[in-house]
Amino acid sequence: MKINKIMADIQFLDNKVIEFTIENKLLNTKKKVINVNYDMDYEIVNCVEAEDGYFGIVDFTVNLTGKIDENEAFKIHLKKRGSFIGSKEKL
Repeated sequence: MKINKIMADIQFLDNKVIEFTIENKLLNTKKKVINVNYDMDYEIVNCVEAEDGYFGIVDFTVNLTGKIDENEAFKIHLKKRGSFIGSKEKL
């Protein structure tokens, strides 16, 4: 298979973590149920039209919270930034 010939309507070029935090209070959690809540969002930072398509930068954010009963067990925050290109016909 010639993977350099595979083209999608949108392709991610690269990504990086720009924010990451974790708070951990996971003591004595054996055999306890942890309820996990999550929130995800994205933001278009920049999108530029080129001759044959678009070049853009998008931030993706994920927040996770774990609770045992009403007590917070952990919190995780992750924000990644990625760049992409896409065809004019499909975007």
